[in-house]
Amino acid sequence: MVSKVNKDYVRHSSWGRTRQPKNLAGQHGTEAQVSTDAPAGETAGYATENQRYLHLLLDTDTDNSANVVITVWAYSHAFGSWGALTGVGGPVTITIDDGKKHGVFEISGVDRVYFQSTGNNPFGGADKLFAACSTF
Repeated sequence: MVSKVNKDYVRHSSWGRTRQPKNLAGQHGTEAQVSTDAPAGETAGYATENQRYLHLLLDTDTDNSANVVITVWAYSHAFGSWGALTGVGGPVTITIDDGKKHGVFEISGVDRVYFQSTGNNPFGGADKLFAACSTF
């Protein structure tokens, strides 16, 4: 006999294609964690769910506004190691002195991402980083 699954218990995961960016930290509006340390271990940071694009929004506070820089690290299960993510123009970072900045970066093949505060003025206070991934 084949058992039927109640549709109320089926949970769809986006381990595949997503058109709308999916927040890596959880529900929409959830902030991503930022550290001053480099990543360690295969479970640090956030799973990208094999998505193609990383969307970042850095929102800095006026009291903590000088040279806030977030560097993106990438983890590959194939390599078993973290490395600073690089793109066409060099290291993948998002930087702003005061205000909000949105960036989209290609991350094809990256299994996990991690965010490190690397600027002269560390991330903190009322600063916020939001991270999401999408396929399209």
